[in-house]
Formats: sequence, C-alpha cells, structure tokens
Amino acid sequence: MTVTSCMNHYRKKCSYSIFMLYTDECLLPTFSIMIHIIDDDPHILSMLGEIMEMLGRPAASFSCSSSYCEYANSSNYNPPNIIITDVKMPKVSGYQLIKNVSDIHKGIKFIVMTGYQETQDKLCEQPYVFIRKPFNPANLDTHIQLLMDDA
Repeated sequence: MTVTSCMNHYRKKCSYSIFMLYTDECLLPTFSIMIHIIDDDPHILSMLGEIMEMLGRPAASFSCSSSYCEYANSSNYNPPNIIITDVKMPKVSGYQLIKNVSDIHKGIKFIVMTGYQETQDKLCEQPYVFIRKPFNPANLDTHIQLLMDDA
C-alpha cells in the first residue's frame, strides 16, 4: 500500500510505502485462562482488576461471595481456571466459597488472600496458594503462571 501525505506548511508531498504481512493465522494475543476475583472490599477488587489488566490477564470481579456461590451453582456459570478470593467476607467466607465451588467444579485452582496472621497459619495446611496482603503484583503473576503450568 502506498500512502501520500501533504504537508500544509511547506506544500510538499511525501509518499511512503507500508508493507503489510498477510497470514491466515490470528496475530492477536489469545488468552487461554480466565480468572475470577472475589473480595468484599471495593478498593482491593478495583486494584486487582487493574493489576490483571496490566498483566494482560482476563478477569471478572465479584464483590459478594454469597452471590458468587449462587452463580457458581447456576447453569450460566462459566468456570474460570483460577479464583482469587479473600478469606474474611460477610455471609460466606473464602473457605466456604472454595468448598462450595470446588465440590461442584473440579479442577479450578485457588489463590487465597488475607491480611490476618491466624488465617495464614490455617491456610498453610490447605492445597491452594496463599498470598498475604499487601502483595507484590509480580509475585501474584508468578503464582498464576505456576498454577497454570501445573494444570
């Protein structure tokens, strides 16, 4: 393709060629994973959404753990590869959410966040990744990648 441009100030024309590669393959990045984030704190939820976007990881955010459990039990539920959840939430705790979801949908990986030390001790005995708040986004991405590599 050849493009001709006119510079108004000098009234000179400039032309240049653009060579475009043709391929049958899609060159846009494709995402093979989906992440769901559940946290009752809107600031944490927003921050995690921004981190996922910055990392190029598709994610959906949910602010209510009990509503998420209802959604997970519905026919509309599209299971994610990874769920990132807080532990201490009203109505349904992160532990209950993990149990409810994993009883129905096998194979989902979990990353559990908390800022409480006593919760950390309990989590060390569980088969999911634990991240203490506050955390480093690069560390979170490393855990996500390790979980996906383990799948």
